[in-house]
Amino acid sequence: CRACEVVQFKAIRPWHWIYFISRLTPVGFQFNAALKTIHNFTDQVIKDRKSESSKHNEANTGVDEIYWNGKRKLAFLD
Repeated sequence: CRACEVVQFKAIRPWHWIYFISRLTPVGFQFNAALKTIHNFTDQVIKDRKSESSKHNEANTGVDEIYWNGKRKLAFLD
């Protein structure tokens, strides 16, 4: 994976630790492109799971509302 290679490259070169300097280099551009791809993928996965979860919750609302009055059960943290 290209993002992993760029992270390893940046880890052994201290001048790439400073974001302002790193983003001006070709490696910085590659890192930002790989990071954008990763963020887009994770955002899509989160969006898909939220939509699946909401569909599942809509199907089971009848039984839950009878027993729990539509309130979410909270953990007791003390």
